[in-house]
Amino acid sequence: MLASALRGLLVGATLLWLPADRLGAQQRASQEPPDLSSAEWRADLDFMMENLPKIHKNLYHATQKTTFDSAAQALSDRIPQMTRDEIIMGMMRIVALAGDGHTNIYPTRDRAVAFHSLPIAMYFFKDGLYIRAADSSVATLAGARVLKIGSSSAHEAYERVRPFIGRDNDMAALFFAPQLLAMPEVLHALGLTANADSARFELEISGVRKSVWLRAGAPTLPRAGDTDDTWRLPVGWVDSREHTAREPLWLSQSPDSVLWWFTEIPGRRTAYVQINQIRDADSVTIE
Repeated sequence: MLASALRGLLVGATLLWLPADRLGAQQRASQEPPDLSSAEWRADLDFMMENLPKIHKNLYHATQKTTFDSAAQALSDRIPQMTRDEIIMGMMRIVALAGDGHTNIYPTRDRAVAFHSLPIAMYFFKDGLYIRAADSSVATLAGARVLKIGSSSAHEAYERVRPFIGRDNDMAALFFAPQLLAMPEVLHALGLTANADSARFELEISGVRKSVWLRAGAPTLPRAGDTDDTWRLPVGWVDSREHTAREPLWLSQSPDSVLWWFTEIPGRRTAYVQINQIRDADSVTIE
């Protein structure tokens, strides 16, 4: 069977690798997604549904088995009429029914999913969704507020993608949603854009509303499941923080070289503690 949409399936903190005997060496090298038949997609879906309750400690702790089975049957019935990205998203939604942050399918877990990224990175702040970084080709968009994705508001887009995110709490949904909403295949599967290679965004830049079309760039790169490195910029990207006077406190000492540190914030009766890795340093122990 295929290793595409599900090779990075994370179930109950255990990485489940699906068989990959149908993926030839040339396909794996080029990372081109295989052209699967409806029967092959259904076989993958059946494999997933059979193994989810075997690997998860308590799969039905948040959602009844009948709900899982009903969702799987509905997806299986629709597969012949669905595109590849829609099928993968359908599987993502089923797995997210488990209702915990360790049980999910994400395009950032495996290259074989082969979704692409738009040339922007977004983040939900208290006052809305913003482009926090952008490729140099669209550098002027860094710092822009996202008003609409397609014809839907940023909030509506979030509500559409939220059910596809395996999470323990709302913050996990707010964290992963901007990453998914920067993938054109996800936007297409959600009905936010008419095709899977570009999307229209309505932005507010320095008080001026502007509509832009963004095209798919490079494939989405895998990220470690237990570490947040979304703040790192690809080569050639600009960060909206470049418009500020100084680095934020959490980046004032390199997270790559400083394991942990703390300081007192003057005038606030507050101590700031940052732990980047749980291990002893060369000259001093955590204890």
